[in-house]
Amino acid sequence: MKIEEGLQNQLKTYPEEKLFYIYDLPKSVITNILLSKIIKDITGFELESLPQIIRNPDKPFYSAMICIPNNRFEEISKKLRHFEINLLRFKYSLRGLPYDKDLTFA
Repeated sequence: MKIEEGLQNQLKTYPEEKLFYIYDLPKSVITNILLSKIIKDITGFELESLPQIIRNPDKPFYSAMICIPNNRFEEISKKLRHFEINLLRFKYSLRGLPYDKDLTFA
């Protein structure tokens, strides 16, 4: 089962959450635990489940999916739309977008 299918099944089970994608994650240093801590530092919100990092070796960066409760989605998604992190003396600009089922490929 693909990660996306697993998270979609989770959203069917918990319809009070929405998916949010984070793009341009540095391949060399990012982990799901580190990303979870970064999200908590930026938003003040602790994720209930760890981010799912999508590791595509053909792309220069990784991306990740997180589940955000509907009642906090607007606030958290605004903070994660464009943000910067400093890791190993490098500054990385990251961006996030809400999941849109109309933009996925069948």
